[in-house]
Amino acid sequence: MHNIDSKHGYATKIGAMIAVIFMMTSMASAQNKFGSIYYSPSTGANGYSYNYGNRYGAEQAALNECLGAGGTDCSMATWFRNACGALAVGDRNWGSHWGNNRRGAEYNALQKCNRVANNCRIVTWACTDH
Repeated sequence: MHNIDSKHGYATKIGAMIAVIFMMTSMASAQNKFGSIYYSPSTGANGYSYNYGNRYGAEQAALNECLGAGGTDCSMATWFRNACGALAVGDRNWGSHWGNNRRGAEYNALQKCNRVANNCRIVTWACTDH
């Protein structure tokens, strides 16, 4: 009997360890959602992405969206992980930033834009499911 119980206990421990590893993997992927915003200053086109599993994927998606919107000189304005990003455009320049939520990202982007331009306004924003 003792031998059977110890085998059952061992199997239970292994099952519990597998469950913990699975939960940690799920939590890690849930904690790593990326987004990005690209902007084309010459055309005003922009592109954004969110909820990508890695930064590279988020950047490529935003770049492709910017190019697809007619951008000719698209460059990365900002990237973010488990957060939000925003792009503000003014009369002759722009600014972008990230924040823990939409309001924070927009505030930060406006602050950066207002340092280099007048009449800044938010033109796009995006948030991951964080």
